[in-house]
Amino acid sequence: MNISPGKFRTLSLSEQQAGRTLSIQRSFALIAFFNGMVLVALVASSMLLLNAAQKLHQTHLLRYQSYLLADELRQSSDALSRLARTYAVTGDPVWERRYWDILAIRNGEQPRPQGYAALYWDSAVADPGFQADPPATQVPLARRMERLGFSPQEIAQFTQAEADIGQLLKVEATAINAVKGVFVDARGGFTVRGPPDPALAQRLLYDAAYHAAKAGIMRSIGAAYDLLDARTQRQVRLDTQVQEQWLDLTILLVILMGMSAVASYQIIRRYIVNPLTSLAEEAHRIADGHWDGRLTVYSGDEVGRLTAAFNAALDRMSEALKAADAANRGMATAHKQIDDSIDYARLLQRTILPERQLLRVFAEDHCVLWQPKDRVGGDFYVFHGEGGRYLIGIGDCAGHGVPGAMMTMLARAGIDRAIYQTGIASPAAVLAKTDEVMRAMLADAHLTRTVATSMDVGLVHLDRTARTLRFAGAKIGLYWSDGAAVGEVAGERRALADRRPGTYRDHDLDWREDRTYYLTTDGFLDQAGGEHGFGFGGGRFAAMLREHARLPLAEQGAAFNEVLSRYRGELAQRDDITLLSFRLTV
Repeated sequence: MNISPGKFRTLSLSEQQAGRTLSIQRSFALIAFFNGMVLVALVASSMLLLNAAQKLHQTHLLRYQSYLLADELRQSSDALSRLARTYAVTGDPVWERRYWDILAIRNGEQPRPQGYAALYWDSAVADPGFQADPPATQVPLARRMERLGFSPQEIAQFTQAEADIGQLLKVEATAINAVKGVFVDARGGFTVRGPPDPALAQRLLYDAAYHAAKAGIMRSIGAAYDLLDARTQRQVRLDTQVQEQWLDLTILLVILMGMSAVASYQIIRRYIVNPLTSLAEEAHRIADGHWDGRLTVYSGDEVGRLTAAFNAALDRMSEALKAADAANRGMATAHKQIDDSIDYARLLQRTILPERQLLRVFAEDHCVLWQPKDRVGGDFYVFHGEGGRYLIGIGDCAGHGVPGAMMTMLARAGIDRAIYQTGIASPAAVLAKTDEVMRAMLADAHLTRTVATSMDVGLVHLDRTARTLRFAGAKIGLYWSDGAAVGEVAGERRALADRRPGTYRDHDLDWREDRTYYLTTDGFLDQAGGEHGFGFGGGRFAAMLREHARLPLAEQGAAFNEVLSRYRGELAQRDDITLLSFRLTV
């Protein structure tokens, strides 16, 4: 169904009612019901086909086992004749013993060895040292026939064969006893003793009467074979016919399932896929910016109702977009004002940083890395000079971004006021007074405990005339290195304006012009990176100082920045970073 561009309309109620009355849900329910019934029938037919195949297999197996049993009777009769004749010729008692073993196994008086088959006693006859397999069952031949379902006629024929074999066994028994010198008495028992007569035994086992009796046995067994073959063949044909019937039904259901799948596909394609494809083409045109267009309603079913609801949503979306556009323009204006305010705050924050004062006093003997996490941050550095005495240091206010920048303004005011009251000779006194001033200012602001107001500070007092160096820190330490060793003077463990006031003390150090001194905020030490995302850490920081301590300060700053950037890799900067380094010169 092709829709010309720009052609959008909605069917009227009468047009919708004139369309398909069968809903998609009901259509799918009918299709699912029909396919489900066919599937159930197919599963049932497949199971019955499997049962029929298993039954046919059992019938073939039973037929094979029946033939083995019948053949065992014939083979055992032949084996008895061969063993009796062999004993009559050789007189070796091993052949007599095996003769009676066959009779005992066939009558169920002795366990039947595993693997007992037609060739079993052929092996025994051919090999005098032959050992029988371990026994497994002890069942008479007649009982085994009953278990395999032999018919009464078949059993009668085999019984006749057994009777004929019985007459032949008497002849064989007479021959065997004659070899041992035992003969039949008047009552039919073997009680008469005399000299062995192998010739009599051989004559009994090889004369025409013996062969005629043997032929009669084979005729009875052959008749039983014919009955057995006819019965089992009938059962095989019957089971084969049943299997073929279930196979035909299964194939028919498979074809029906395939036809149903094709019909289901055509129904879904005609009533769902094609309308949705056309609607998608129209929706793409609307998405390209033609907001005045609407989707065409093709029917009154679920797709039609979905389309009508989509049109209604488009109407509301158009109104919302107009309102959002107006809001976006307002937000853009507000965003620009915020950006301008942040840029102005950055400018103000830069004005409190003593870049030019440090450059004028220390020249190339100092370096500052100041890298806020955002455009403004909570780190700052300070410098005060009085003649040949100077106070330099760094601070790290809680937070970063605009809140941190606002705190730096407050902190700078607190430090200036503390210096005004205490002077710069004692960094510890400046820290204590700053803590006092900050607490007073923050108390006047009535801030809640959830607002972080603490700050870390490290201050160094330098007196070039007296050649003295004095340090005090609040959670910031003073590092030094001469390229061979690295040292640290740790700051006190409590920050300024913390929940509880801390105590701070001065540390006097030797004036060493061969050393470079470093003050750093925790943003450098805590920066995550490396293979496992751990912080940079004090050990790695000390190794970095030792490696670069003898370079010019400007080169050190570039090297430190490169080391940290390489360690950080793709990870974002975690906090504001400030590193101030300097050397002592006359």
